[in-house]
Amino acid sequence: MSTKSTDRINLKQWLELKPYSQQTSTDKYYVELANKVKNVLTKKQPSAFLNEYLNEDEIDILCCFLVSYLEDIVTGSNIWNTFTKKHFSLYKKYLPFFPLENYILNNVNMQDVNFLIWYFLNTIQQNFFISPINEEIMDMAFEVKNILSDEYKYAPENPILKSYYQLNRDETNYFSVRGLIELILFNTYLFYPDTYIRFKKENEKEQKNKQKSVDKDREAMLFYEIKDNFINTSNTSLLAMTGKEWAAELLGEKHPLYKDVINISPKVKGFFLYKGQDKNNIFIEHIASGRKFEMTKKSYEHYNDLKKVDTILLIGIVKWRGEWWFSGTSSKMDYNKKLIEDVKHTLAFKQTVNFLDFEEFEGNKLIKNQMMAFLNANNGNFIAFMKRSQVNEFIEKVTNCYNDKLNISEDEKERFKKNAKQKKDLKLEKEDEISADELDDPCIVFFNPHSGIEIAVGINSAFPMKSNPFFHPEKSETDFWQLLLSNFYSAELVQFCLDTCKNNLPFLRKKVWKTYLKDIDFVLRFLKVDSYHSKPEITFL
Repeated sequence: MSTKSTDRINLKQWLELKPYSQQTSTDKYYVELANKVKNVLTKKQPSAFLNEYLNEDEIDILCCFLVSYLEDIVTGSNIWNTFTKKHFSLYKKYLPFFPLENYILNNVNMQDVNFLIWYFLNTIQQNFFISPINEEIMDMAFEVKNILSDEYKYAPENPILKSYYQLNRDETNYFSVRGLIELILFNTYLFYPDTYIRFKKENEKEQKNKQKSVDKDREAMLFYEIKDNFINTSNTSLLAMTGKEWAAELLGEKHPLYKDVINISPKVKGFFLYKGQDKNNIFIEHIASGRKFEMTKKSYEHYNDLKKVDTILLIGIVKWRGEWWFSGTSSKMDYNKKLIEDVKHTLAFKQTVNFLDFEEFEGNKLIKNQMMAFLNANNGNFIAFMKRSQVNEFIEKVTNCYNDKLNISEDEKERFKKNAKQKKDLKLEKEDEISADELDDPCIVFFNPHSGIEIAVGINSAFPMKSNPFFHPEKSETDFWQLLLSNFYSAELVQFCLDTCKNNLPFLRKKVWKTYLKDIDFVLRFLKVDSYHSKPEITFL
């Protein structure tokens, strides 16, 4: 973040949360209002609270963030309203956590300000989880709400701001849509403390890891590729939604491109063989899977540089309105037999097309068959408790049940055993790094109906079940917090715990836990931003 030269919030800090870089006619007014808010938030009591979690610059950004909420409502840029509308469609209320008596749409609300302060504090820093039911936050929200309400009638509209959140009704260019998605995730006040800060940290980490010899052009390409991957894969902490989903909701269901934006495909990234071209398309073959694609020339201006069949391309593509568009960065190299063989045997490269294979090869049916095998091997239960050293044997038991159900031939079984042995040898290599004490650690094996088998270590005491010999009551709340907070554990495992164990976890009767449980799906989306949407752990070979 920027470094301040004075104690006052300046224009540069305000513009950090905007989709434009040049001052507009209304910005001066809103910067002055942000300083009014700062005067309230830096009084002794609120300042002491905020200083526990934020540095000085972040407090300034919080003030700009709260004033941007007012600007958004007055201007009709529709950012906040898109969130509350989507929340209502999911949960039949506009916000989580707070009573909504006297709540007025398109106006400044105490509940909005309370929620926004809570959200900002829990996204811009990741070291602490702060409860939404917090007296200090409520006191700050009350004072800030009064300032914003007083200015509501007089605050000027910012038509330039509103113009950035538009898309032509007949837009056909994917890059225009991608530009809107990028703007939402990185240049919009509501997502600034979330996706923008996460992307910034991810890029800084990559920059530290890059070789010192990387030149300026290569550095720019690396930055662009990181950004493109982030745009295509990241979810927001609010409702665990993707950038394309926010773009579609912002445009509204009546916009002719609503469904097209929602249906932009995940990115297929990896090594391809160039197979030729015609007037409209470039023909490429995904090396790891053998899948053939036609990439539109509208998206790739360097098609004239492609001369030799079987040139290797390292690129990414996404499907937009029935066509595959180049997305990200590209590089090419001469045919290399060893590289091709390595790519064909690398699981990570195969997995990039999983979403295409899953439907084609009836992945849902496979998951269902795996689930039945798991239940048969585990006496009809979705969860099993054991030591870490027993997991491989249990998985082998499930696999045998699965193979028996499918009536697999002896030749196929031998082939599967050979593949399984290779995987087991790889696991044993990794297990050599695990101490004997760690192999005695209790763990959970759970079948997630959406993704398959999950293995969880360190949270057994969240499950007070007769079949769990590792439950310790004194550790139950700590383990449940771990289950809830960590992206490693799925939302389905949390829900299973609540469905089966809620009545046997006394701490869930506390007032604060009742608040969380009342809005548990929102909480899960917020805390498990990277794992809320479980994906099938199946790769078709």
